[in-house]
Amino acid sequence: MAYIYRFAIWVFFLLSLSTFLCPSAATTRKLTALVKQQPLSLSSVHRRSPQPTVASWWHTIAGYTGKPCTVAVGNQILQESYSLGKTLTNQKLAVLAAKGWKGGKTAAVNVVLTDDDVAVEGFCMSRCGNHASSRGGSAYAWVGNPGKQCPGQCAWPFHQPIYGPQTPPLVSPNGDVGIDGMVINLATVLAGTVTNPFNNGYFQGPSGAGLEAVSA
Repeated sequence: MAYIYRFAIWVFFLLSLSTFLCPSAATTRKLTALVKQQPLSLSSVHRRSPQPTVASWWHTIAGYTGKPCTVAVGNQILQESYSLGKTLTNQKLAVLAAKGWKGGKTAAVNVVLTDDDVAVEGFCMSRCGNHASSRGGSAYAWVGNPGKQCPGQCAWPFHQPIYGPQTPPLVSPNGDVGIDGMVINLATVLAGTVTNPFNNGYFQGPSGAGLEAVSA
């Protein structure tokens, strides 16, 4: 019998919720829907769904891990007050991710999602998201919203890329280029987290800058 390894996701939104007129309010609702629906689409396959599906793509992860990986959403925390400011370093990302850690959840991945007005170290210049692990041995990931800062780097194929083939972008299915870019980046980062959570799993090239599963 196949062993199903479940990854619970703790999600943190670094958003401003001080007023319903704040642009972040709409983003909050969309991000909440994103984290509720995205893992389900990774794990669920409906026979009538047009092929290929996101779930069938996710099943390629089993080729690396040797067993199916089911994603389940865990607790969600809204960080309403920008407690660490609007400029985040890698160290601050680790602090935010640690807020969701609960002892005993060895298969948990803490996920930090930042809004489009939050600057993160390396965002838009060298990465759209990434994953790492804490000293205590827990895995975490981060993905930023590129809608205002760098849609040409981190929201393809829903925005014209700055580099590469200049084909017309696809229509953003949710009407928000930044959020839909986050969906793709979140799936990619989760795949890397599952197959290489502690930088000693599946990757090609140097360990510090290797190509991971589903990366190009």
